[in-house]
Amino acid sequence: QKLSSWTPADEEGKDKSADNESKQQMMINEMVVQRDLLFKKNQMSVSQSNQIKRECGQDLRRLTSENAALINEMNTLRNENRSLTRSCREMEASLIALRAK
Repeated sequence: QKLSSWTPADEEGKDKSADNESKQQMMINEMVVQRDLLFKKNQMSVSQSNQIKRECGQDLRRLTSENAALINEMNTLRNENRSLTRSCREMEASLIALRAK
């Protein structure tokens, strides 16, 4: 019984060598899978980063436009205030002149 399971030393070495090569191939395959996953993850991060940059650029342009519109409105209101203040002073002066007569 024991003699039937016996193999020569060279064949045992070949089995170990084949087993070792199989383990190495499995490790290489796993490393390739991990590399591919990291590459995809990096691509997704770059894509998200570019999207965020585009959105920030759009937000900056929108805020700049809104700021310009608000400054324009503020200048218009300032001019209206000056005009109304001038009209009010003129009417007060007219009223004082009418009361004086």
